[in-house]
Amino acid sequence: MDKSRNKTKARKALDRKAFGLNLNKVINRLNISQAMLAVRTKLTQAAISQIINGRRQPSLGTIIKILNELDVSFEELARVYE
Repeated sequence: MDKSRNKTKARKALDRKAFGLNLNKVINRLNISQAMLAVRTKLTQAAISQIINGRRQPSLGTIIKILNELDVSFEELARVYE
């Protein structure tokens, strides 16, 4: 498989570091703690922390829970700034 095709494929995947940074910005803007988000989404605080720090790839179900609780768009959390 050629390298340019691999790059394109990689860009289509969720950038977990960007997702985590954007999630952190949103919860700070909304004045919500990681603990509060964990309770509201029925996730552990450790899971929320790992997502925010880019150490954990959130599942689709987790992403949906977060989007619903924060009332933000997927695009806002998945946006990669270059």
